[in-house]
Amino acid sequence: MNFIKRNIPNAITCGNLLCGCLAIVKAFEGNLVWAAYLVGIAAVLDFFDGFAARLLKVSSTIGKDLDSLADMVTFGVVPGIIMFHMLKISIGIVDDAHFASPFLPQYVRDTQLITLSLLLALSCFCHSYFISY
Repeated sequence: MNFIKRNIPNAITCGNLLCGCLAIVKAFEGNLVWAAYLVGIAAVLDFFDGFAARLLKVSSTIGKDLDSLADMVTFGVVPGIIMFHMLKISIGIVDDAHFASPFLPQYVRDTQLITLSLLLALSCFCHSYFISY
């Protein structure tokens, strides 16, 4: 029973991580609405994993690391990918045929846009973080 009690918050955190990974898949499929729904579900799970850990009075190093990983995937990578797709839509690139360049392969251009999107998401997070404190 003690083993199950210790791992309930970790199971909830794994649900958070699963929602983040599914949101990435949905975002790359172009279904940004479902990706946003999955991020919302992950936010609820993120609240409840900490709540369950405090309620059950359990803590572990793997739980802290798993929570950090789930938060980074769900609230760091997914918003960057969603912003990447929104940037592509806003500049009129619906399919990748319009995004072709003879000089750079497709994965390099996508990597550059994802990097810029992640930097934009990080700058928004840092701005709101430092303004609130």
